[in-house]
Amino acid sequence: MSLDADGLRALEQRYSTLVPYEQLQDDLRSARQSKVTCEQGINGLNKQIESYPLSARRPADEVEEELKDNKELLSRADVKRSEVTQQLAKMGKQRELRQSLEKQKHVADRLSYLYKLLAGLLGRSGLQAYLLRRAEKTIVDLANNALNGLSHSRMRLELRRESDATSTQTDKALDLVVYDHDTGQHAIPIGLVSGSQRFRIAVSLALAIGRYTSREARRIESVIIDEGFGSLDKSGRDDMIQELNSLREQLERIILVSHQDEFANAFSDRYSFKLVKGASHVSLMEDE
Repeated sequence: MSLDADGLRALEQRYSTLVPYEQLQDDLRSARQSKVTCEQGINGLNKQIESYPLSARRPADEVEEELKDNKELLSRADVKRSEVTQQLAKMGKQRELRQSLEKQKHVADRLSYLYKLLAGLLGRSGLQAYLLRRAEKTIVDLANNALNGLSHSRMRLELRRESDATSTQTDKALDLVVYDHDTGQHAIPIGLVSGSQRFRIAVSLALAIGRYTSREARRIESVIIDEGFGSLDKSGRDDMIQELNSLREQLERIILVSHQDEFANAFSDRYSFKLVKGASHVSLMEDE
């Protein structure tokens, strides 16, 4: 509020009767000084306001509206942050699960490798092949011992060499060839030898397998030879009889089946089987 000269005189007249004039003068000077001080403060504030950028000198309602919008955005951001935090925690658990599964896979891969390695070592091309080859060599040696007597040292068995075997024969057990010293030094496939030679070889192998298994497990006590003697000539039958008699020291019993009386009469404890009235009749044959 500003006062001109007329206003001051009116005040002086009004209060002249109430307060001393000197006091009024002092109050007037004090009011004028206060006015000057307020005007200076207002000017200073105006200058300070003018120094602010235009973006800061906006109406209060506009600022309040913007503040309201910002609070809403902040609230949405908090919700989004909460969702992201939950998603991050979920992803952390998934990462831990993945790491655990990767460790399990590593262990499974290692075990799979070891199992495959062990299967190979113990499989047909590993330990089984080694045991088979070792057994084959021993059986062939034992068979040659018997065949040597049955053939008068004429025949000899050997395992087919890998270089001579085809791809389909490499896994065949006891893949044999025979050498006949009377006919040449070349290996002969078993399927190409004569009937009598094949019979000698079959008996030799049967006896050899029996002897081999009796050493590896339970002792073989018996052997049965069914027919086949008809393919032998007299010399061959005599050799077979001699070899079979020598086996008595190694086997508890030897059972021979033959329709040839000449061959059967070479052994004791002979039995005759006849069909009588639709039934088999067994009788002990006496020595003639």
